[in-house]
Amino acid sequence: MVTFKQLLSDLVLEQDEFFAMVGSLRPSDLDIPTPAQGWMIRDQISHIAFFDEVAAIALINQSHFEEVKAELMTKQDPMEVHLDKGRSMNAVQLLDWGIKARNFLDDSLLSCDQSSRVPWFGSSMSAMSFATARLMETWAHGQDIADAMAETRLQVERLPTARLKHIAELGVRTRPFSYMANGAEPPTADIRVEIKGPQNELWEWGKADAEDAIIGSAVGFCLVVTARRHIDDTDVIARGPLAIEWMNIAQTFAGPPGARRLPGQFPWLFYSLYPAVTSPPRSSADSEPASPTDSESTG
Repeated sequence: MVTFKQLLSDLVLEQDEFFAMVGSLRPSDLDIPTPAQGWMIRDQISHIAFFDEVAAIALINQSHFEEVKAELMTKQDPMEVHLDKGRSMNAVQLLDWGIKARNFLDDSLLSCDQSSRVPWFGSSMSAMSFATARLMETWAHGQDIADAMAETRLQVERLPTARLKHIAELGVRTRPFSYMANGAEPPTADIRVEIKGPQNELWEWGKADAEDAIIGSAVGFCLVVTARRHIDDTDVIARGPLAIEWMNIAQTFAGPPGARRLPGQFPWLFYSLYPAVTSPPRSSADSEPASPTDSESTG
């Protein structure tokens, strides 16, 4: 079982990778559009910076967090607050904000009461789940930046790491929430999940005899559950109606669903960014076609 100390170490490594990637960009690259509609690379950085700050506040001063949350909820678009701030900054200021916010979050997690519940914009979470969510957000928004860089032919390669297991675990645990976010009742039937980690190790969840199953690479599964890829643009195979349904609405992030990635939106980026994944794409014989839902969050 992963300890809180191990999780925080993995969060730091994920943050290191994120800031190494964005630190390699030229100032003009910050205005490159990303797959999140209307968002540039700089917006992805400011999103992480802002919510790292807010997460740190939630950990150390819950009453202040509730004030910040209430103020954000008065906005027609709560995201505008950090988008406007980030768009007013130059490259040095933006990265400085991101790094200071990241350090604030890390220090707050190190000193927090691990047994307490942490408030957030949805339901409260354990400190363990809270840190996992920040790791997931850092990886997912890093993916948006990597996709933007690759589409404009900037040099980038994403290497799958064992840290993906935190995100995959979160993806499995948030299956009921994915239904509730879409106004649907979560099914009670189990789904078997069998995915391969970066060293070809098997990660598995669910009953072995479940009628529905999901198989593929860990990185492919994580891209789907974080809504960064449609299942058709990965090596993930969904077998059975419940598995297909879940993969169409899966989301690990808090808040309502937004416009999801479409099938064929990334016909080449999966194997370009993740060359270590060598499994062939799924065929139509592997599962029924998965039709997209009207649901992307930049969350």
